[in-house]
Amino acid sequence: PDRDQFLRSTCRLTHSDHACLLPARSENAYDRCPDTKLDRVSRKPEISAMVSALVGHWTGEGEGQYPTIEPFGYRESLEFTERSDHPALHYEQRTWRKTPDGETVSHWETGLLKLSSNGDVRLSNAQGGRSEVMEGTWERKDHTWIILLEGIGYAGDERVVKSLRNLSFDGRTLDYTMHMETTATNQMSLHLTASLTRRSE
Repeated sequence: PDRDQFLRSTCRLTHSDHACLLPARSENAYDRCPDTKLDRVSRKPEISAMVSALVGHWTGEGEGQYPTIEPFGYRESLEFTERSDHPALHYEQRTWRKTPDGETVSHWETGLLKLSSNGDVRLSNAQGGRSEVMEGTWERKDHTWIILLEGIGYAGDERVVKSLRNLSFDGRTLDYTMHMETTATNQMSLHLTASLTRRSE
């Protein structure tokens, strides 16, 4: 997508009026955008319950694979935080790839996650030199929440054609898978699977 389309998708994390093209980058940007002046106490009960089950520090291990690479294992730290003056959750994800000599830094990602009471989800992230915007849905099955996301915009990496993420969590455990299609494969393939537990701080 072009720059305006990408920024518009990013801004939809924090706006009901999609005309604003300000990227969610700084406090000043938020201050200039009226729809971000929301408090978490205004969330509907179903959103509050999901946020309570998701916010926190998660750790665990995962496995990576793809048709063009050798399989690998990794250790992960994933943290979701909320602010009282912003409707989206912030998250930071870091992984360390396992090697014969120990481990090495592998992935560092940060972004915003917006959960809507109508079942919609929007995610915007930055990971190294690449940015990504995703849309999807959430639902609750018994005591487990499931989030399905599909990439709708990418910047900084022409290899990525499509990506899918599937998260399931219940407040104690969080499992996810990631599938992607690239110009090297031209088909959707499993890339990551991980199982995490929420740490007691």
